[in-house]
Amino acid sequence: MKTLRLTFFLLLLTTTYVLHQANSADYTQWRLPEGAIKRLGKGMIYGNISFSPDSSLLAVASSIGVWVYDGYTGEEMGLFTNHAGPITSVVFSPDGKTVACSNASEFYIWDVDTGNLKLTISAHTSDIETVAYSPDGKTLATAGGYDESAKIWDASTGALIRSIDAHTGSVDCVVFSPDGKILATGGEDDRVNTIKLWDPSNGELQSTLTEGEEAGTLGIRDIDFSPDGKKIASCEGWWVFGGTTVNLWDIASLELQATLKGHAKSVYCVSFSADGKTLASGSVDRTVCLWDVDTGAYKTTLIAHRHLIISSEFSPDGRTLASASRDGTIILWDAESLKERTTITEHTAWGTGIAFSPDGKKIVTGCSDTTVRIWDTFSGRNVSTLRGHRGEVVSVAYSSDGQTIASSASFSLDHEWDFGDNTIRLWDAETGTQKSMLLGYGDSGGSLTFSPIDNILASTSDSKFILWDTTTGNSLWTLTGDDKDFLTAAFSPDGKILGICSQREVNLYDLTTRQLIKSFSVPWLRYSNIAFSPDGETIVRAGSDDEVHILHVNSGDIKTISIGHSGRYPPVSAVFGPDNRTLITGNAEDRTIRFWDVVNEEQKAIIHGIPNGVHQIRFSPDGSTFATLDTWGGTILIWDYHSIINPTRHRADINTDGTVDITDLVYVARNFGQMGSNVADVNGDGIVGIADLLIVASALDVTTAAPLAKSRNLHTTLARTDIQNWLVQARQLNVSDVISHRGIQFLEQLLLALTPNKTELFANYPNPFNPETWIPYQLAEQADVSIQIYSSDGQLIRTLEIGEQAAGLYQEKSKAAFWDGKNEIGEFVASGVYYYTLTAGQYIATRKMLIRK
Repeated sequence: MKTLRLTFFLLLLTTTYVLHQANSADYTQWRLPEGAIKRLGKGMIYGNISFSPDSSLLAVASSIGVWVYDGYTGEEMGLFTNHAGPITSVVFSPDGKTVACSNASEFYIWDVDTGNLKLTISAHTSDIETVAYSPDGKTLATAGGYDESAKIWDASTGALIRSIDAHTGSVDCVVFSPDGKILATGGEDDRVNTIKLWDPSNGELQSTLTEGEEAGTLGIRDIDFSPDGKKIASCEGWWVFGGTTVNLWDIASLELQATLKGHAKSVYCVSFSADGKTLASGSVDRTVCLWDVDTGAYKTTLIAHRHLIISSEFSPDGRTLASASRDGTIILWDAESLKERTTITEHTAWGTGIAFSPDGKKIVTGCSDTTVRIWDTFSGRNVSTLRGHRGEVVSVAYSSDGQTIASSASFSLDHEWDFGDNTIRLWDAETGTQKSMLLGYGDSGGSLTFSPIDNILASTSDSKFILWDTTTGNSLWTLTGDDKDFLTAAFSPDGKILGICSQREVNLYDLTTRQLIKSFSVPWLRYSNIAFSPDGETIVRAGSDDEVHILHVNSGDIKTISIGHSGRYPPVSAVFGPDNRTLITGNAEDRTIRFWDVVNEEQKAIIHGIPNGVHQIRFSPDGSTFATLDTWGGTILIWDYHSIINPTRHRADINTDGTVDITDLVYVARNFGQMGSNVADVNGDGIVGIADLLIVASALDVTTAAPLAKSRNLHTTLARTDIQNWLVQARQLNVSDVISHRGIQFLEQLLLALTPNKTELFANYPNPFNPETWIPYQLAEQADVSIQIYSSDGQLIRTLEIGEQAAGLYQEKSKAAFWDGKNEIGEFVASGVYYYTLTAGQYIATRKMLIRK
């Protein structure tokens, strides 16, 4: 275990699943589904957090996999995922070599050193709530939730050792005692909360701990043994319905030692400190309380999170207390001073809607935790979080000028029987400050969409549609209907037509006259959405897992296409591609994105394995990429549209060898500035320029930049100054698409790799030589360079005035200093030993060489 952190760190430097290098660690590109180019957000904190035995690593169960952080600094270290969906529980093995986690009815074991998935076991007929290692690491226990069982497994083979019919109700937690002689399960029996203690060697019940009359009947949410195994702490935490107390039990006497009261709402998690003197409890009331274990006395409360505490954990070395919240934050507290050491961010709550800014540089999301988040499309980082709503944010939209963000909220997810604010709020997109609030838009969450040409906002909710002037806050037009259920609205690309979708109709209105110009009768759907094609001639209406309806605006024709999605949770989200005939669909459950030719009614492509399915799809303004919002985790995936639609040959594969690599980039460089027909003109604008370079560079893996910098072939074709000039030109373009930004990112990493960290003089070659040789060197910074050549008795023979040189590598023959073997007056020098001295700014170094004739 003592080498775990070093081994893990080295692993991340060398494997493909994590990009963890100096100045190039970009977790937004770790372990992406095939075809995706970036991930925004780390997913919802879905389960517990767990420290490694040496406290160096912290694992977090999220909606997209297991994130691993430095246990002290909170730095991202890795991501374990097979894109199966939310992870409900995670735990390190006692030796720290593996991580076990659960998803639905399966559990997985990952090898920490290699990052490989070792085992996948279908374990229960219901979702697994908890996984736990035995102290010797030989067995693993799982709590099967509603299948009412706990099971013990061989940790090396995955073989089932024993199944225990643990409770008559849900089994929500399982843990081994420190000596491994007791397996404790928490759940409920006959509507009574119980903790049962089992002999794991034979599965026999040893004793049962029953909560008192004041306890609820929702089962035990969490249990933990004290480090000496003499006590067990338990809580019943289920939103507002759970118990607000922590029970502390004495194992020897099987008696309730203390009932700890201090939380205002139900307690969700409990954890003992490494020395057993302190107990931490996290609650729906957003606080972590600390208790004295010996006396049961309240010590203090940690207040920092904005949402319920889902997990808290002391590190084994006693230095850190970690707490994780549904607000997407994990706080690492100094366990002694109880001060915040660092906060891990960019985990998300459930996502409810996304929208691109008009320039494509930002994406805004609505979240179930009442926040609106703004993401930088290029870096993938959360740049701003807007707070003010009291309920779940259900829809977001960007104004056409990019200056305003609109968000709507409905009921509260704080589970306080507070049904939110039912407001639309308008925010300054630059500062994040609230500009105004629109009231009366409806009695439940609906959708928002801005007109593409002005500040007109359309809002829909159950039985109400409103058109707003956001500059004045006035309502311009209202439609109501008890049985219509206005679900979504969409503006035509030219802003002249408004489409309103209800359960049975899609109606088109002239925005100038407010007159109905066309009505489409469509099959009844409880949930549905509509979107115009880019040319405004077609509308897609989606919502069923089985089919979409293509509505032709001019003719009034309706075409139905069977799309074949499956699942219990519609609606399907659908948008048109930039060619007006490609339709992209995705749904919540079958975890696919499908591409359809609506003219020929054929499926063109399909992407499998989307974590948590697809809740919403949006195209970037330039049509080169599209974004998908997942259903349960709040993460956004960015996709390169063109490479998916034309998979037979990537447009950046210039030499058509089936691979996009550095040779394609070199080919563009060699043809740079050429006009007319040219295969290096990737974007087809008639000139080979910086845009073509960025497209090719974007297709290259950022992690290859450093190895490429060491390649002699690269140095003979690309100069550091070339890359520097390209970056200057690229930044002057003020690019606004993700693909170009990825290209810039690759060039930046390549430039960085080509920039030495120190100035150095190397051995000449060939050596011995006759009559000429090359003298290689590298510069860490720009300098005036000269090389002096001396005879063995110290006489100056020749000075090579190289002049001002930029930082970089000067090692190949085309860049290294050249000496023709002559002195200052042009005579060849005699055989013998000579010395050469490099002077570069303040740097001076001397080496020896030999002329042999």
